[in-house]
Amino acid sequence: MRAADIPAGGETITFTDQGNISSWAREAVDALSGQGIILGDPDGSFQPQKAATRAEAAVTFVRTLEKVKLVQSDM
Repeated sequence: MRAADIPAGGETITFTDQGNISSWAREAVDALSGQGIILGDPDGSFQPQKAATRAEAAVTFVRTLEKVKLVQSDM
């Protein structure tokens, strides 16, 4: 969130297991899910205690880079 300069706020976490997301991570999860960078699992959960796979990490990284590129091209 900070690396891509994505602002906090404006979104509300809607994952079925949102109560399991640590308080220190909620703001970032909120912002990144609101920007479509993290989508969670197809069943509507986020599974914050599960380790991310390499594929999940790669998709998140690519989506973040795309978001940064879009923001920079608007300037």
